[in-house]
Amino acid sequence: MSGALTSIRAGGARLAPWFVAALGLTIPVSVAADHILMVLFLAAWLVAWRVDRVAAAVREVPVVTAACALFGLLLLGGLWGPGDARDFTHYLGKYKELAFIALWLPWFADPKWRDRAIGALLAILGVTLLGSWASGLGFWEHLGPDRGPHNPTVFKNQITHNYLMAFGAFLFLMKAIDPGHVAAARHGDPDLARQLRGQLVELQRREQAEHGLRHLGGDGRETLEFRSLRIRQAVQPASD
Repeated sequence: MSGALTSIRAGGARLAPWFVAALGLTIPVSVAADHILMVLFLAAWLVAWRVDRVAAAVREVPVVTAACALFGLLLLGGLWGPGDARDFTHYLGKYKELAFIALWLPWFADPKWRDRAIGALLAILGVTLLGSWASGLGFWEHLGPDRGPHNPTVFKNQITHNYLMAFGAFLFLMKAIDPGHVAAARHGDPDLARQLRGQLVELQRREQAEHGLRHLGGDGRETLEFRSLRIRQAVQPASD
């Protein structure tokens, strides 16, 4: 019996990250699809039952701690006031993603799943951008009610569409200026890309020592000052 339960839990653990990564495709497109994936993920998570990882995320990751605290405050606030049970469930449901952050984040500890989720999001944002251009330029005039050259939104209305396009531009920029990507694109040499990363680490240390820049760890987070140095270094061939 224990062997069968272990196998079932392993199956849930294999499925759960796929549902999380697929949200990258559905978030810019359909709220209904988001909800379906969230239900499927929750079912897979309950089967896998990775409570220890969620508890660790709540304790150790400030963003998760803040999200859970805010959701708890919303829950407590809903218990007091003139609203009825329908209002309580409606508004709590609108912010359910705050509680899901603690469930989602442990799966993204694996860079493979982070890359897949971001790749899915970038793909659908690229499709959205192309559709918006086609509509705005008059090539695609009937995207839906009140949409067309006068309002070239695609899946969402103006505010959400514009926010997604701005966020997409930021993600594409971060991909474009990553030193590894730039080195590979310029030289087609993975060894050179690794050499460049090593040079950049040393450059970061010297810059922090000279100017007292805040150290944010070795996991890719850094100051804006050092980001500009990374860009300048990445676009130049490494010295012999």
